[in-house]
Amino acid sequence: MSLEPFPRPHAHARRPAAGRRVLITLAATLTALVVTAGAAFASTPGVDVASYQHNPSIDWQQVHATGVEFAFIKATEGTGYVNPYLAADWSGTQRAGIYRGAYHFARPDTSTGDAANEARYFVAHAGPMSGPGILPPVLDLEATGGLSVSALQAWVSTWLKTVEELTGRAPIIYVSPYFWQHSMGDSTAFHHYPLWIANYGVTSPTVPGGWPTWTFWQGSSTGRVQGISGSTDTDAFNGSLDRLQVLAGISATTPSPAPSPAPAPKAPTALTATMSRTTVRQGRSVTISGTVATDEAAPLAGRVLRIEQRPTGTSTWTRLTTTTSGADGGYAATVPVTGNVDLRVIAQHTDAYVRAVSATMTVTCWVPAPTTLTLHARRPLTTAGARDRLTGALTRTDTGAGLTARVVTLWERAAGTSTWRPAGQITTATDGTFHFVVRPVHATYYRARFAGAPHYLRAHSALAHVTVE
Repeated sequence: MSLEPFPRPHAHARRPAAGRRVLITLAATLTALVVTAGAAFASTPGVDVASYQHNPSIDWQQVHATGVEFAFIKATEGTGYVNPYLAADWSGTQRAGIYRGAYHFARPDTSTGDAANEARYFVAHAGPMSGPGILPPVLDLEATGGLSVSALQAWVSTWLKTVEELTGRAPIIYVSPYFWQHSMGDSTAFHHYPLWIANYGVTSPTVPGGWPTWTFWQGSSTGRVQGISGSTDTDAFNGSLDRLQVLAGISATTPSPAPSPAPAPKAPTALTATMSRTTVRQGRSVTISGTVATDEAAPLAGRVLRIEQRPTGTSTWTRLTTTTSGADGGYAATVPVTGNVDLRVIAQHTDAYVRAVSATMTVTCWVPAPTTLTLHARRPLTTAGARDRLTGALTRTDTGAGLTARVVTLWERAAGTSTWRPAGQITTATDGTFHFVVRPVHATYYRARFAGAPHYLRAHSALAHVTVE
């Protein structure tokens, strides 16, 4: 990949060894078989370009006629450079029937939020990168910016996650084996992202970092392709054209899409989100509400909003529900809560506005404590109308602690009948105990009931039987 406007660094494996000029012709690329893990796979040829290849221009129809099936186009670098040929190359590859993708050249920085800022800058100019014929977004990783291994790993993780949140697609990582092994500590934490390996002058590329294999391979920076003046980077996809189509969002039965406009910068979206409460009983719901508007505070009606959740402390988001903003840009959605979760709202992208993601909101979920209720008759055998005493206690089942100032209701049922009726109500003492005074005139069954409370489950006692002589 060619760097502009900055000088090209001497990245390992980006150039062939000194004294050896590697020239890959497209004919050789078309007939190549890439060997990995002892098996042979047909590869699909492609190129990647930047403004450097516009000398003076690129004829994408000729490029496709030579067999090129895909192209990655440089979109941005850092937060201050946009490839001036991005839109022209995007529409040119589409008209020619070439599958296309955009890449961002990383300029890591020690400033807070730099990785997220670069990710947002890239998506703002490259677009959502969704739809038939479009390959996943790419992080071109060649510069450390002076960051340590651990700091660079964190920077890369933030960039990848931010782009994935903004586009809904898992980005591709472009890197050389040397850079990954030395500057990224040969980390194995990223191998769930597709790998685009830059490795020249070899018959099979070195695959670092725990990746089982590579997805794309840049085999040369001095390739010659008809339609491109001078040399260009040449690449291979590790699989057949059918597999490439799947990655580009096209099934074997889906015809190639009609040409569409080149990606253009979208207007930003202002999104707010608040919760009705931050703590909730397990199984209950919270309501999320807010507004969606332009960056100039004009309400946006009809925006599709997706509510997502993830268990607190994890990284995987799942969709809960969707809603749509009203005429005033306002929205509200009620969602169930089954545990400690993070929630967020996403305003889906439109033709005019980029996707927006709200701040993360955390809900703490509490589970009501189980309770135990006892009831005993002081005299299980008494005479008709005599005074008797029923005693009991309300406690937490898990700790045995008495529950103070809780209302307990006494119910009674005459022996030989099935109808229960209330017989009294009392408040528990400081240790959770209580008592009822009864005067049964015939054999009676008694039961105490606790209706529950915000942090305690309801309970009822076993039956207490009083026999009358």
